[in-house]
Amino acid sequence: MNYAPAHTSIPIPAVLEVHFGNGDIERGWFLMERIPGMQLDEAWPIMTEASRARTISEVKEYLPSYIAFARLNLGGLDLALEDLRTIIA
Repeated sequence: MNYAPAHTSIPIPAVLEVHFGNGDIERGWFLMERIPGMQLDEAWPIMTEASRARTISEVKEYLPSYIAFARLNLGGLDLALEDLRTIIA
């Protein structure tokens, strides 16, 4: 859980708590700190063109770091996430 923040430039909320569950009966979960601000899907419609361009530029700066991290294939929290990774790849 601490690998990504330590090895990438991507701003990632801190993990506050983890629960691994017990198999099929109870799923695992983790609680992360809340980062202040609006979600991008809410902010985008009211952003100016200049703000949108700045946001796109910032996201593009994180992509090489994200791609390098994603290639490590560290795995997901559960099978559903692993299935999604296969579908996306």
